[in-house]
Amino acid sequence: GPLIVTAKGAARPDGRAADVDQDVVVLFQAINEQASPMVWPNAKDPLLATASFKKMTVNGYTWCTQPPISLVQGQRVRWHLASVGTEDSLHSFHWHGNTLQYQGHNVDNWDLMGSGTASLDMQPDEPGSWLLHCHVNFHLNNGMAVTYNVLPSSPPLPPPVMTGVTRTYYIAAEEVTWDYAPSGGQMCSGEVEPFDEDAAVFLGPPEGIRIGSNYTKAQFFEYTDANFSTRVERGPEEAYLGLVGPLLRATVGDTIVVVFLNRIRYYASLHPHGVRYDKRNEGSPYNDGQGDTKQDDYVVPRGGNYTYTWLVTERAGPGPADPSSKLWMYHSHVHEASDTYSGMFGGILITRRGAAQNAAAGGNTSVLPLTKPADVDQEVVLFFSVINEAGSLYTFDNVRQYLDQSLWTTSELYDTLLKNASFEESSLKHAVNGFMFCNMPRISFVAGSRVRLHIMVLGSVEDMHTPSIGGGTFLSLGERGASVATIAGSMMSQDVMFTQPGNFSVQCRVLDHVMAGMQALYTVLPAPSGQLAVAGAASVQRVYYIAAEQVSWNFAPQGYVQCTSTDQLGSALTYITKTFQSIGSTRLKAQYRRYTDASFSQLSPQPSSHGLPGPLVAAEVGDIITVVLLNRLLFNVTFTPDGGLVTLGDTVHGAVVEPGQNLTYSWVVPQQVC
Repeated sequence: GPLIVTAKGAARPDGRAADVDQDVVVLFQAINEQASPMVWPNAKDPLLATASFKKMTVNGYTWCTQPPISLVQGQRVRWHLASVGTEDSLHSFHWHGNTLQYQGHNVDNWDLMGSGTASLDMQPDEPGSWLLHCHVNFHLNNGMAVTYNVLPSSPPLPPPVMTGVTRTYYIAAEEVTWDYAPSGGQMCSGEVEPFDEDAAVFLGPPEGIRIGSNYTKAQFFEYTDANFSTRVERGPEEAYLGLVGPLLRATVGDTIVVVFLNRIRYYASLHPHGVRYDKRNEGSPYNDGQGDTKQDDYVVPRGGNYTYTWLVTERAGPGPADPSSKLWMYHSHVHEASDTYSGMFGGILITRRGAAQNAAAGGNTSVLPLTKPADVDQEVVLFFSVINEAGSLYTFDNVRQYLDQSLWTTSELYDTLLKNASFEESSLKHAVNGFMFCNMPRISFVAGSRVRLHIMVLGSVEDMHTPSIGGGTFLSLGERGASVATIAGSMMSQDVMFTQPGNFSVQCRVLDHVMAGMQALYTVLPAPSGQLAVAGAASVQRVYYIAAEQVSWNFAPQGYVQCTSTDQLGSALTYITKTFQSIGSTRLKAQYRRYTDASFSQLSPQPSSHGLPGPLVAAEVGDIITVVLLNRLLFNVTFTPDGGLVTLGDTVHGAVVEPGQNLTYSWVVPQQVC
């Protein structure tokens, strides 16, 4: 259960925070009843014996059956969130209708892993019955949702005063044939190459149960006016956006009006994150007391249109700790998982009041004010997702078009196909902006330029991504690093400093994902002279002699009772005991090991607790790091540091060292990495 602690001197007599009107505790939990000690008593009930053992719950309830959570408009509410469970307990809490603040960041979703907790503040603005759900598709599809009610205040709060301009967008949902690899091959070498064995699983030509790289999908497109006859074409600088829908831009104080036309064969809608809307402009059908879900929740049938109005209030913009612009998503929310797997999603970019380019320069009052922030040179939006084509609205259409009819002519055959493990695997498209294996049109940056990278993620439990860049670093939540952590439902805006000219990849560092194609290429052009720090004559040079060697590594040198001095569960034996079916706890590994000099004859002292990781490489800004790498293994290796270090001399980023050879790398640590 929950334990809430209040800062000393900040509590009421009952121990609760004095600056909060209401505390709400929400626990998202994927409960595995099969692991419960009560499983056998429950299984005696013949009805329960055949039921699913997995329960996707909110405070122990599924499918919005929890007694209602009631709040009051304008009230100070603190939401206390928790996630309990195992590796599938990756949850993205998403509130419809209202935004929250966490340590100065404006959010309408929050990510937690198993055993994670967080406390966020909300002042509800918009009355109504609103959905709170997990944005992970598998959890939402199986009932991890609840509603919360916001009652009107007494007296009612006045409507927001919008002091900006009205920005009207004309968006249509249309069916397209999408190619995840339009080059016809993989391009991560910089050239088109035939699909290798890994890539062919997902993108090879239709064969057997594999559809390949082409799929019927739904995509959002922008038009010039309400006639929907002239499409707004993307320029070369936006070609990389691919499957991502039009970017809707505004500044705080503006009103966004979207005239939406549905040209696909299914119902569709536009549901926004972050901005303020009432029930007529939510675009999401559920039992919220508003009547018929198709008519009153403003989803749009084929050939229909609807005009959504969204307000960019202060809470919809960047918070005090956010950068000057931030990303929200919008997507169809009729059948959320299927709609987004089909391709119906896009981004909303909101700039802080007074922070746009022409606001800083005085502006031109004869046209709509610009929205791009003045403190960055370039904004880029990247969408990471394992797009499950087996969960799309168009799954059957694609099967019927590309696969032999012997696989789908009856419902039994079609169900068998959907459960086929090879079909399931080939349907998972590990994509960046809808492209795989570096087929995304290449983006160009300039070393030292100010770049804001907006990242959004949709999908299910497998969508745990760590977007990573070479040749630069992220500045996210006040910390600088080479990657950021995201899950399905994540929206992140962070500044990037590219310090190293060259060709690099942006990729998900989850090994299975990058091997399955979740990477794209970009180019960093050289900086103007003097824009980046370089090594001077007084720089300290730190030299490391490192060998890549084969070692015999024991994962459990003290045996399997070391943690508690008692026998563990029998499952521990699987991992560390050598039997006729298992290798045991000792394996051959490759390890970086540091030596004292270029003779590579004497190991440098290393704390025994350091274990398997390679030696610590430490330096100060301005230092030169030199690594002499000797390869004593039987395969090629490389030494590639994160952190935006700048190569020196003839050092080539990612240069390979062959067996028995050595290579010297040198980098300078620029000021921009800290």
